[in-house]
Parts: sequence; structure tokens; C-alpha cells
Amino acid sequence: PSGGCISSKDLDTPIDFKSLASIGSMMGSGGMLVLDETDCMVDISKFFLEFTVDESCGKCTPCRIGNRRLLEILNKICRGNGTEEDLVNLKSLATII
Repeated sequence: PSGGCISSKDLDTPIDFKSLASIGSMMGSGGMLVLDETDCMVDISKFFLEFTVDESCGKCTPCRIGNRRLLEILNKICRGNGTEEDLVNLKSLATII
């Protein structure tokens, strides 16, 4: 579930590691979802992050603590209490993880 996202402009991209990396995405676990404008990317991200937090082996600190922190921040945003700093922190944590 921890793959990447592709916008409609990149739909013709071949589904392989190198091609996906060239557009800033990744293969992840190999699953694929097709979403439209009615789907909320924050909700989708939160759903998959909850799975990742629950299923993480917990051996490495960035994954064990970082994913929980990402989820805390997303929950804060979903409650309507998000800040610009939260967005900066999300990006920073995601880069580390």
C-alpha cells in the first residue's frame, strides 16, 4: 500500500520500477487504485498509512515512529486543525521514511 501516485497526465507511463521512478512515483507493493475527482487524497493517504502503522514490524525508528507521527498529523488535518507547518512536517517525515 505504500506506493506512489500518478496524475492523469502520466497515465501512459509503463508500469515498471524505472519508468515510475522517472515521474517521481514508485512501484510500492504492486497494487493499483484508480481514483477520480470525487476521491479525497487525504482520506486515501490516511487509510493506507493506518495499514502501514498497524503492519510495520517496528524494527527501524523512522518507520516505527515516523509513520505514527505522519498519521497523527493527517488526523489533525482531517479534524480541521492543520497548519502550514504540518504540511512542511509531512513532507520532511515522508522524505526520511
